Amino acid sequence: ALVAALKVKGTRVIADRCNVRKEDRKRIFDLCFNPAGAVAIHFDVDQEKCCRRVAGRTDHPSISFGRGGAVVEDFAKAFEPPTIKEGFSAVHRVNETSSASLLQQWGAEPPEIAPLGFFKFPRTRHVLNTGGTAVTRDDLVMDNADAAAFFDGKTVVIAEEKVDGANLGLSLNANYEIQAQNRSHFVNFESHPQFRPLSGWIEEHSWALCQLLKPEDE
Repeated sequence: ALVAALKVKGTRVIADRCNVRKEDRKRIFDLCFNPAGAVAIHFDVDQEKCCRRVAGRTDHPSISFGRGGAVVEDFAKAFEPPTIKEGFSAVHRVNETSSASLLQQWGAEPPEIAPLGFFKFPRTRHVLNTGGTAVTRDDLVMDNADAAAFFDGKTVVIAEEKVDGANLGLSLNANYEIQAQNRSHFVNFESHPQFRPLSGWIEEHSWALCQLLKPEDE
């Protein structure tokens, strides 16, 4: 009934589920009244690569970080590739990153991405800008609306001075070298006095860091 109502209104519906078997996909066809112009796009990704991607996710609702290999294996065993005989007007197989990138041209603007190897840190707003060097072009400052919502007369705000410290992100490059990132640039022991112990700390904890960053690799 829901699908029928949405179809009358011309609303788009996105069904986010794994349809690995023919009967799974037939249910989708039946819900959509067996459309004549349905196109299947088969993302044919190597099983090992899928395992690495699942293991590296930190936001999956049901699979813990570093796990998921057994789930991928079960799906791979049950998978039946889509064919024209199922009712599709066309089946496109995508197994290269370059081919997948072409799909961005289909009705959507390409996403804004950070430089290769960079992951922008979540930004919290500064309460105010005192005019020093603490607030940079990467930072956000509370506007009047934010401040009015935050300082509601019930919230206790304690202002403290940070003696030293910085946000630090750690990642592995293609050569399995551990890189340290502060804001929008990589840093090392020569970048600033506060980073002088960095090289020794990374060397001491390199094995544990590799296990954390690439849990699926030995």
